[in-house]
Amino acid sequence: MPELPEVEVIRQGLRPKLRGKSLQTVDYRCAKLRYPIPTYLEEQLSGLSCQGIKRRGKYLLFNFENKQLAWHLGMTGQFRLVPPQTPFAKHEHIGLNFSDNISLRYKDTRRFGYLDIIKEPINTHPWFKKMGVEPLSDDFNTDSFYAQCQKRRVAIKTLIMDANTVVGIGNIYAAESLFRAGIHPAAACASISKQRIGRWVDISKAVLEEAISVGGSSISDFIHVDGKQGYFSHQFKVYGRHQQPCYTCQQPIQKITQTGRSTFFCASCQS
Repeated sequence: MPELPEVEVIRQGLRPKLRGKSLQTVDYRCAKLRYPIPTYLEEQLSGLSCQGIKRRGKYLLFNFENKQLAWHLGMTGQFRLVPPQTPFAKHEHIGLNFSDNISLRYKDTRRFGYLDIIKEPINTHPWFKKMGVEPLSDDFNTDSFYAQCQKRRVAIKTLIMDANTVVGIGNIYAAESLFRAGIHPAAACASISKQRIGRWVDISKAVLEEAISVGGSSISDFIHVDGKQGYFSHQFKVYGRHQQPCYTCQQPIQKITQTGRSTFFCASCQS
């Protein structure tokens, strides 16, 4: 599943191409992704210009004047920009046709993505109202996250991946940031000192920004709007490196399962 850096890279790729372009028509190639695809997109958005694209967690928010189109890429969602007359590729399920001969095509092999028009304020919509803080914002800081840690009796990695606490840090970036901070992923969050929590907060921001700068991580289905891949996967220290030597101490990287997800870490470097 694309995590925060991958969604942000997509946003940065789409924004300059679609900003100021007006929606003309919508082509449907299936009726349902994770949820039914709204059949009223063309009716409600036709003639409106895309004034910008924002991101909230792992959602893209297309701003059409007085309306927003929220889009979640699920596990395998991809976008590409092509002329409207371009034939649909396999697993491309919808095309939004804009002025200036631009079509936004959405491909989703597993069909776990979803989209809808959001009319109310974002923070009151069911998809967003329980979302936690953005990790690259000033609101995500040592004091606020340490306070969250003191309230919970769960492993630190479990808390990091709780979208009601902090959004967008998925399995990859949780593992990589905890390794760089020297914190064991199974450590009880309430037992970690404020100083160490602060170090992780700073490192997590740096890891996310580093990943965005190199185009995210292409380890499965993720590609940029222009078809290129991200290169942060070449900089993984622990993720996906089970039994390979740690770059710091040469001990084999370990793997455990937490809340149904594989967790990679170095038992020597992380405590």
